Amino acid sequence: MRGRATFAGPILAVLLACAGAEVRNPPPVVAEPVPAAVESTVAAAPESVGVASSDGSQEAGAVAIGAVDQATNPRSDELTREAVGIAKSGGDPVVVRQKLAEAVASGGAGPLAYYNLAVADLRAGDLASAEEHAWKGVEVGNGHAKLARLYVEIMDRWGRAEAGLSNLERLSARMPEAKGLKLGIVDALLVLKKPADALQRASDLLRKDETNVDVMIAIAKAYLAMERLEAAEYVLGQALELRKEPRAYVLMGTMAWRKGDARRALGFYQEALKLDAGLADAHNNLAVLYQDAGDPEAAAVEALAALQLDSKYADAWLNLGNARRVQRNFGEAMIAYQQALGVNPDCADCEFNLGVLELERKPDGPDEPAHYRRAIEHLQRYKSMRRGAMRGDATADSYLDEARRMSESLEDEAQRAKEAPPAEVGVSSGAAPSDGEVPDKQKPVGENTEESAPTQSSIEDEGAP
Repeated sequence: MRGRATFAGPILAVLLACAGAEVRNPPPVVAEPVPAAVESTVAAAPESVGVASSDGSQEAGAVAIGAVDQATNPRSDELTREAVGIAKSGGDPVVVRQKLAEAVASGGAGPLAYYNLAVADLRAGDLASAEEHAWKGVEVGNGHAKLARLYVEIMDRWGRAEAGLSNLERLSARMPEAKGLKLGIVDALLVLKKPADALQRASDLLRKDETNVDVMIAIAKAYLAMERLEAAEYVLGQALELRKEPRAYVLMGTMAWRKGDARRALGFYQEALKLDAGLADAHNNLAVLYQDAGDPEAAAVEALAALQLDSKYADAWLNLGNARRVQRNFGEAMIAYQQALGVNPDCADCEFNLGVLELERKPDGPDEPAHYRRAIEHLQRYKSMRRGAMRGDATADSYLDEARRMSESLEDEAQRAKEAPPAEVGVSSGAAPSDGEVPDKQKPVGENTEESAPTQSSIEDEGAP
């Protein structure tokens, strides 16, 4: 889910009210997740980390890439295996990337070496290298669909989706029999928000291969983008009868969420993760659902799971910040929101939520105006970023008014305290107090006083699909 940013698929606004203040959460995700590392020799799909079993068959969720799995250079194949093993055991991602780079540099690397290196580049935030290696993988892999899908995802992140589409179109013209390239073109059209064109291309593919689950999922995504939910649900039902595909369950969850059935959506996301625990988007969507249900601890666990898979996932950082804020762990919440802004500087909701956080983050002692002033800065930045919206934001305006009122009130009180004459000490004649008498101490301004503040109540999250 991506804050208030745009998506490869349709956007559903989810606004949650918690701790007396509105929290902006991103919508459920339709875009492809960042893939996990895949095994060489017998490869899992990019969405899966399944491996070959001892009898040569594959574990649940694994999909063989075929003859193109094999590297032509044994040394490259060995290095790729080592890198994938380190990645799957939670090892150092820098070492993983170095080994994969060595595998490619050794010459004669197969498509899986390029695939895994592109994933490592993507997670390191090196989009230029990710693009280069993903494209090489598409070429070496003869336009395999899963390699093409990774390339489209990277080009989308890179802001170069149009160029990606053009590249795929040119390669497809040279390799007209490569169905994977045609499916990659469909994915690129969906990213570019051209669902009608994507639907036409995918329908042509399905007529030639009526049981192609990947094509059926692409058709469902196109229907979903066109607000044809019933058609999308029907196609996904047919796809799931053919294969228990995690991506299909994620889409079913998104549709259930859009229909207002959060419980059913949660079940679909959980089913997807049973098949493939490496789906960052499913973890992230669960984080919002748990937050909506009033369980910030479970929300934080799911957001962290998404971030472990993709440390550059802005929406997961945003959702982690929301969970920590509800837990009143303001320090970690602020760090999470700042991480989200670091990945996506255009995240208006990050600024909104930082403003709400500053409204609530009072000092342990007497209240002071500094945090209200910071709240004003964040909320003003939010409004500036939202200036192009068709209508204003009454909620943000009310928080701004409250922050200004409190800041001004506390500043006026402090100024009056400065200007007040010192209290008289001792007797009127100016004589020192008699033995044993101790003059009353003046209370610090604001001590043991109660100032009005933004309402703070128990969580009342209301997710509006």
